[in-house]
Amino acid sequence: MSKEEFKEIMRPSMGPVEAVREGFKAILPGLSLDKMAAEIGAELRQMGVHGAHEASAALFNGSGFVMYPRAGREQEALNKILEAPSIAPPTPAIELEKGGREM
Repeated sequence: MSKEEFKEIMRPSMGPVEAVREGFKAILPGLSLDKMAAEIGAELRQMGVHGAHEASAALFNGSGFVMYPRAGREQEALNKILEAPSIAPPTPAIELEKGGREM
């Protein structure tokens, strides 16, 4: 065995934190621990806000139900539906012309 081979074998292995980082890089190459921590923190803050709303609703209304606004594509679809021109209901005069039972 040569000295170079021996040095390669005796090279210190990576620690558990480094192994986790390498694993995340292999699975999700564009995601770093900093980005993950920021995303997790933002989600926890949002969940805290929702919990505060539910607690105050339960305290003042007697029910913990709170309707949260929709976000993303669902909101865009809802806006399209609400902005669409509505069809006017038929007038009673037109219905009388169609016939049917009289009162």
